[in-house]
This record gives sequence, C-alpha cells and structure tokens, in this order.
Amino acid sequence: MLDPILRRDIQRAEKRVLVAYKDIKGFWSVGDGHKLPVGPDWTGLTWTDAQADKQLDDDILDAWNHAQKLPEWTALDTRARTNALVELVFNMGCNKWQTFIKARAAIRHQNWKCVSDELKDSTWYNQVHATRADRLRDYFLTGSYPPSVAASLLYASSSSAWPHGFVPAARSLEDTGSQP
Repeated sequence: MLDPILRRDIQRAEKRVLVAYKDIKGFWSVGDGHKLPVGPDWTGLTWTDAQADKQLDDDILDAWNHAQKLPEWTALDTRARTNALVELVFNMGCNKWQTFIKARAAIRHQNWKCVSDELKDSTWYNQVHATRADRLRDYFLTGSYPPSVAASLLYASSSSAWPHGFVPAARSLEDTGSQP
C-alpha cells in the first residue's frame, strides 16, 4: 500500500480528469496527471475511476523508485520531506528534477530554507498552483505536516503505508514535528 498522505496530496493537486485533455505544455494527460504517449490523438479517451486509481498508484510508485535512487534521498529526515521529494519527481519527472542543482545540493546539506527558496525562485513555482508549490516548500522547510495532516499520520504510520517496507521513525505527533 502506498503512503496515503502522499497519495492524497497528489490527488488534490492533480485534480482527477477522466477524459483525456492537453496539459499546460500541450501534452495529452488523463486521470491524475498521467501523461499519455506522444503521437496519437487521444481525443475522447475516457478512463474509469478504477483505471485512474491503478495508474495513479503505479505512477507514484514509479516516482518513489526514481526518487530513492537520487543522492539527496539519504538526507531526507522526515516523512514530510520524503513525500515532498517524491511528489516533485511525480510532478515534474526525474529528469527535470535533476536540473534543480542548487535545491538538490541544499537537500544533501539539509539546508531546508535554501531548498524552499530555490523552489520559490524556479519557473516550476510559477507553473504549478501556488497551493501545491507552497505546501511542498513548507514540507521541506518545516519537516512536518500541518496538525490536521499529522493527526492522520498517526493512523497511517504502519509499515504497510510505505513502499518496500520502509517504516518511518515517527510514532507520535511530537515525533513528526507537529503540535496536537
């Protein structure tokens, strides 16, 4: 089972569309931001919620697998920061994320303010909805979720909520860096 907080955050940011559409850059997409292969005209392609759910899970797992191969992965010290990196890879792709040299170096040095500043100073920041961009910046900056999300973290902090059996160290609101 995938991390439910990560999945929920991505779903809210992507805003599911079951009929194929062209995204801001002209690429065909469907579901929760899933890019379709370039070439065919995808006009009229329609998915069910079950198809979109499966593809979303596959896309998140793919982003997770790419993110954990990055050198900055080992510097992530909280679940919120881990989710922020995975969501960035999900949103922009691993290749694009790798062009964020200063932000990636700041993660490796755990300079969370610099990570936040670098994201805000990027073209990406102006391309995505401010709610998503600011939420991810806050996850890096504070290393924690807002209290409402932190409460759901306690409920979902079993090993089954993390890919590949990864178990977070946090087991209480205090451990997440959030206040009740």
